[in-house]
Amino acid sequence: MSEYFIHIHNKSPMLLGSGKGFTNMVDSDLVFDDYGFPVFPAKRLKGLLRESAFHLIQQCTSAGWKSFFPSIEEIFGDDTKEGSFHIYDGILADRDSLIDHLDYLKKKYPHFFSSQTILETFTTLRHQTALEDGVALKHSLRTSRVLKKGHRFAAPIVFEKKRDDKAIPLLALAAKNLRYVGLNRNRGFGQVQCFLEEKGQKSVDLSQEAIKRIQGGMEHASY
Repeated sequence: MSEYFIHIHNKSPMLLGSGKGFTNMVDSDLVFDDYGFPVFPAKRLKGLLRESAFHLIQQCTSAGWKSFFPSIEEIFGDDTKEGSFHIYDGILADRDSLIDHLDYLKKKYPHFFSSQTILETFTTLRHQTALEDGVALKHSLRTSRVLKKGHRFAAPIVFEKKRDDKAIPLLALAAKNLRYVGLNRNRGFGQVQCFLEEKGQKSVDLSQEAIKRIQGGMEHASY
């Protein structure tokens, strides 16, 4: 078994909706844990990485390069089989240390600290409405909870094998290629910076290793 992390840094406000609302105040809410800390859902992240990897392979194919990657289905799985790795929810990089402080504060000031008040420190509400001839349409107002920019998440990835030499380069480059996530990506929301790191090799971006491997393969490829 081998373990890695996908690191995600949101460089702009991020509207990564859960598909659920919050009472009648918020139409689209974020995913968050019992403490109120925002969470990057594993299923959503895996889908984004799959899409990014698909585009990478398309670009390599259109450039006339010999394939250096396995198939998407082999790595990410499909309806008939699982992929070669398991991915877990992305949590805030400093969540553990924050919890230690929060547990103390909640005991000392129980009326001031709740999951909702914690969530509000990380997020803001954005309101949108549809317009027709410059006039807001009735009942079109929608409110979304948006994660403020500047937060870092780490999502564990676990391979059953010691090291999957086929999957790692593709995942590393797919993470590097992932630039925008969530809703309103064409309006400045959801800009992210991501990279894959092997557990125990802090801050070593594996995309550079993947690029060197591909470049070495290209030197010996026949076209």
